[in-house]
Amino acid sequence: MILISRGYRKWQSLFCLLLMIGLAIPYGAAMAVAGQVDANNAAAAPTIDGQLNETGWNLANSVSKATIGTPNNTVTFGAMWDNTNLYVGVKVLDGNLYNDSANVWDDDSVEVYIDANNNKGTTYDSFDRQFVKGYNDTTLGGIGSQTGVTHAWAAVNGGYSVEMAIPWSNLGVTPASGLTIGFDVGNNDDDNAGARDAQAVWWGNINDYNNTSAFGSLVLMAAGASTNTPTRTSTPTAGQSAYPGGVPWAIPGT
Repeated sequence: MILISRGYRKWQSLFCLLLMIGLAIPYGAAMAVAGQVDANNAAAAPTIDGQLNETGWNLANSVSKATIGTPNNTVTFGAMWDNTNLYVGVKVLDGNLYNDSANVWDDDSVEVYIDANNNKGTTYDSFDRQFVKGYNDTTLGGIGSQTGVTHAWAAVNGGYSVEMAIPWSNLGVTPASGLTIGFDVGNNDDDNAGARDAQAVWWGNINDYNNTSAFGSLVLMAAGASTNTPTRTSTPTAGQSAYPGGVPWAIPGT
């Protein structure tokens, strides 16, 4: 009888814990979602000067998945949005910086990838973009329309930072809280002049420049909403779920 009572109390405690978690989720409990970046709703548009000094920036996401060589930079990024633009900011800590090649991707540079209609296609279509911004470079490279895109870089202690404002009119979609688009960020690293020595991405793979199927997701948050802190709980490849075991979320700290 004692054993039955103890077992009942154990299951009762577990049920209460699960009930508390279930009640907390609808009221804004932050969830770490694998393969997802949350874009803050910008209270004011940032100044595109490369400095990333506006309070709205939250550079909590890491670009650390190797696709070429052995990346040795520390790269973080964040995103914001308003009704006019998607804003992307990237900070790169790198002790060896070069801008000496004909191809921007062979120098130290940042890449931003967008799949605006989030169809995860295996070839680029009219909604897909690659924007490449080099260290100490006033131009913008990439694939797809660059109409209206504002961009800048700035020197920071230990490296450089990049800032972009990408018009929704360029991407062909209408922004609204909850909108999800395909998204990734990459970093090219040139440590000794000449061609790049390494590349890392946040979520996709080496084919990001022509194939959106491995991109992660970017979600537009409502004004005042709390953003999640994404964690890489798996390394998905094209055709695989971004959620290990089919579970689309994880409790922070687990």
